Amino acid sequence: MSDRFEDDEEENTLDFDHEAAEKAGYSGVPIEELDEIALREIERVSKGE
Repeated sequence: MSDRFEDDEEENTLDFDHEAAEKAGYSGVPIEELDEIALREIERVSKGE
């Protein structure tokens, strides 16, 4: 089962908008360390809000 979890994590990483994260000020922060607030902020930047 751990292989499946790793595959899901890798897929989520591929969908992550690294450019938006950088613009939001989270450059270099590992994805797994971002909290819900940070992820929402990155999503807003990604959408151009």
